[in-house]
Formats: sequence, structure tokens, C-alpha cells
Amino acid sequence: MKKTIKFALLVFAMTFTMNSFSQVNKYQGEASVSYGIGVGTFSINRFCVETVHGVRFNPDVFLGLGLGYNSLTKDGSSFGVIPVFANVKGYLPSSRNLKPFGSLDFGYGIGTGDMGGFGGVYISPAIGLSFNKFNVSLAYQSQAISESGVSVTFGAIALKAGVTF
Repeated sequence: MKKTIKFALLVFAMTFTMNSFSQVNKYQGEASVSYGIGVGTFSINRFCVETVHGVRFNPDVFLGLGLGYNSLTKDGSSFGVIPVFANVKGYLPSSRNLKPFGSLDFGYGIGTGDMGGFGGVYISPAIGLSFNKFNVSLAYQSQAISESGVSVTFGAIALKAGVTF
């Protein structure tokens, strides 16, 4: 009898947990464009497009994977970087339509064009506002490129605008 009660409680708990999980967690996708003004020793301006797809665990936490293309230009020369990254985003509780957030991208950028074969750590912390399905943020983007033990980091302050679906 005890085993039957324990089994029934376990099934009930699993059903409740799975039902709660399906109602709280949902897919979220984002697409954005940004323009960054280079800062630091190797300041190179950049135009970026990216997409992030993941799970909104509750109204305040998102975790996803992203892919983008950054076109970096300086003095008439340009090269590209393809960042592949994890994104974590925390939304502050506020009104239903307007939510401030903090975001962090962390991953690896792969060089293209003249920088093909090079790569390095990509990191981009940001703060922003989400309004319904639109968002805008201010980010610092850092891309390290390394080869044979030599590493160079390109930094930029970027304004990013995008949509959530």
C-alpha cells in the first residue's frame, strides 16, 4: 500500500512539474543589427547582424545560442568575423510592455576574408530596453583574434536594435 501511495505521489509530482514546465518555458528567437564605434588600441568600426534562439525559462530569464556576422572596417580595409556564442539575458520586473534587461554574449569568433583561419574569444555585455517585440541596447563588443601565440583584441561600443519572435 505504501508503495502504491508513493508511486501515485511521484506520478502526480511529475505531471505537475511537466505541466508547469511546458507553461513557463517557451521558445524565443531574436534578430538584430548593430553599429559599433571602435575603442581601445585597435579601434575598428563594425556593422553586425546576428540571430539568437533559445528558451525563455520564465518572464525574467532567457538562455540561447547565437550566430552572427561582423564586418569590421578601417582605413579602406575590411574583414569579417563570424561569432558563435551563448547568450544569457535577465529582464528586470517592470511593466508588461517595457522591460529593462542585461545581456551577456560569450563565445568564439572565426575570422573570414583576410583574417581567414584566425579566431578568438568573443564577448559582449549589454544593457537595454525591450518594448513589446522590439528591443534596443547599448553593448561593448570585444573580439580577440589570435595566431601562433599573438593575440589582438578589437573593441567597440555598439548600438543594437532588434526584434523578438
